[in-house]
Amino acid sequence: MEFAPGQRFGERFVLEAPAEHCGLGLTWKARDTEAGDLCLVKRVRPDADLRELDLLRKLQGTRVVAVRAVGGDATGRWVATDLPGGESLARVIERPRAEKRERALPEARTVALNLCAAIATAHRIHEPALSVHGGLTPASVYVRALAGDERHVTVGDFGLLRHLVDASWSAPSVSGQVWFPVAPELAANARRA
Repeated sequence: MEFAPGQRFGERFVLEAPAEHCGLGLTWKARDTEAGDLCLVKRVRPDADLRELDLLRKLQGTRVVAVRAVGGDATGRWVATDLPGGESLARVIERPRAEKRERALPEARTVALNLCAAIATAHRIHEPALSVHGGLTPASVYVRALAGDERHVTVGDFGLLRHLVDASWSAPSVSGQVWFPVAPELAANARRA
């Protein structure tokens, strides 16, 4: 299934343009005609379990990027999520490297603590399908600056990796030509992610 501008998913999502730096997999920005704002639409594997994906909607109100809807038709299966605020942690990490300066320890600590809190919040929802998130990479963590060194951290793609990859998968496709390794056992058995 190829994505194209103007393509509709379900009755409410209309694709606008490819989304860069928005986590793993093929991702497009889309207009949510019901909510009247932008969101993301990701393609998932043809055999992805839509009931299991729909469970991710229970993460509403947590520090995890919310799933708005899941669906599928003859062209394939997809998931629509909120558009995360801020920028990917991958970009946050790369900026000081490119500028040849060190990241401030208090800022790194704040991001790490917020990331742990986001994951802990998601794990408080007692649902076996949500207990393993897999694919937690700097490309799927979003950091929004607040006041001073204060940061708001949101985890994207929570629980989606096993629905994005299959046994023929060789490396994750990450926006912006950034590649992050994933455990070999995941590539061999995507259902474990």
